[in-house]
Amino acid sequence: MSSENDLILVSTDSMETLSSVEADGLDVFLPEYTKGWSLVLDCRIPPYNTQELESLCKFAKGVRKDFLLLAKKS
Repeated sequence: MSSENDLILVSTDSMETLSSVEADGLDVFLPEYTKGWSLVLDCRIPPYNTQELESLCKFAKGVRKDFLLLAKKS
């Protein structure tokens, strides 16, 4: 599973990486400013993990998500 620094948080407005996100097994520790999962789209699973950042941001805005949680690309 994901470990520290394997995940990043991206702004849907600017498409910029905001921070690394720590995880321990299935537990993901989101930064305080996200206010929890309600504003975060988890893009680690299909079909999201195969899409381009631009289309993910467009979709996320349509479903009122301010942040994307992505696995870092190696």
